[in-house]
Amino acid sequence: MMIDKKATIAKAKQILDKYREERGYAHMPINPRVTARISNQPVSTAESDPYALARVQRKEAGQAFTDYIDQAIAALPVEEYRWILVARYCDGGDSHHPDQDAQERLNDMNPMYYSISPTTYYIKRDKALLALADILGCEVY
Repeated sequence: MMIDKKATIAKAKQILDKYREERGYAHMPINPRVTARISNQPVSTAESDPYALARVQRKEAGQAFTDYIDQAIAALPVEEYRWILVARYCDGGDSHHPDQDAQERLNDMNPMYYSISPTTYYIKRDKALLALADILGCEVY
């Protein structure tokens, strides 16, 4: 069977977008600081125990998911694919031009005057996404 490359790339992007969301949640503090300013009585908006438990469970699940994706990216056979996926999806914050930001990070972070053109970046990014989809087993046929 032939792999549907566009659908497989879209699926890998969807997984990496979920990675970014879960990574943000996994690194948040477990509970926001809730303190009474004047008295020693808790404020009326203090969180209940089930909410705190749900946040801890979500944080642990998010950390497990991000660890799984990090291991999959580390298992990519081509080092340049790892660089591209880390620069595009794992490092940095959200922006209006994430691919351009990733290209700038790639050109700045690598030794020996590494430079990647936009065309080469997009070709290798798609190959890296296909390789990641193969490792994760999420190919679309």
